Amino acid sequence: MSRSIVLPLLALLMLAGSAQAEQRGFGAGVIVGETAGLSAKKWLSGGGAVDGALSWSGGGDQTVQVHIDYLRHNYKLLRELAPKGARTRLSLYYGIGGRAKVDDISSDNIFSDQTDLGIRFPVGINFLFKDAPLGIFAELVPTLDLRPETAFRWRSAFGVRYYFR
Repeated sequence: MSRSIVLPLLALLMLAGSAQAEQRGFGAGVIVGETAGLSAKKWLSGGGAVDGALSWSGGGDQTVQVHIDYLRHNYKLLRELAPKGARTRLSLYYGIGGRAKVDDISSDNIFSDQTDLGIRFPVGINFLFKDAPLGIFAELVPTLDLRPETAFRWRSAFGVRYYFR
């Protein structure tokens, strides 16, 4: 297995590390956005969470992308939008993180001109179901790409996760 696959896999495994769990503990699921793949979230105490994804695209260029973010959740801001007796818990979240995208994983040098590095500023909405261990999210992600060129881009994604208790 090439280094370009091993490094993102190790990053996702770190999400499952020990931290004081809040609410749902650890969740895993799928994400769809610039590329599609696996998503994970580890809740921390105080409304924080560590979120990450490993995504890829098939075809000729075989792109692999990994991102890891620290997120803060605000439940009060959107409380009025939920109808009385709703079976979901709605939160707005925001945070900061990092992104690496390798455009050609067949290359031996993953830090070539084929690798993009950037800083992410995700803002999104998270729906947690009260009666089921599921969560749905949608996010907009302003991203400052630093490598191979400096550029500001908008990205978006949505997904679903199953939370293990």
